[in-house]
Amino acid sequence: MELFVFPLGHFVFFPNTSKPLNIFEPRYLQMVRDSVRTKTPIAIGFVDEPDLPYEYQFGNALGFVRPIVGYGQPTILEERPDGSILILLQGSAKARLGRVQDRGTPYIVCAAEPIAEKTEIDASHLLIYMGLQRVLIQWIKNHFPDAHQREVFMRNLQTPVEILAAYAAYLVVDRDLQQYVLEQNDINDKIDTLQRAKAAREVLS
Repeated sequence: MELFVFPLGHFVFFPNTSKPLNIFEPRYLQMVRDSVRTKTPIAIGFVDEPDLPYEYQFGNALGFVRPIVGYGQPTILEERPDGSILILLQGSAKARLGRVQDRGTPYIVCAAEPIAEKTEIDASHLLIYMGLQRVLIQWIKNHFPDAHQREVFMRNLQTPVEILAAYAAYLVVDRDLQQYVLEQNDINDKIDTLQRAKAAREVLS
């Protein structure tokens, strides 16, 4: 498969989460419109050093982006008079980026390999998972006092995969730790990592 790549400094995009983005640069405006037209997903790439130039060569891997990325399809929510747009990127899966492709576009196109995950929670991890779920629900209650907003937010949290993705995306403070969770392919490993972060008070409350 191919992905359009949107590099962002210190930002991790998890499958089963959504991200509103203000798009104003011409190359990324074209990327979004091309994505909608061709149904090519957009990946958000974690950039370690966003102040450095984004340099790359066709046929090589992206050196400035972590290779494991979340990706999804954009929905255009608003087109503004100044030409900028507001989109919602809904994460659907994750992949390993491969070589940069020459497609004649002003934005980055990469070959990519989808990554499948183990999503079944072992019995030994069930109680730990339920504890993390309770923490997330309490965080939602604290940060969404409006009942309708809470309902809308929690409507997308139906499965353990969705709940742990939200926990990692919204409660984990350290971006490198978030990326580490994204890179794990077993839901039980994610539970262990998030529980250690909780015990070390590395999550929001």
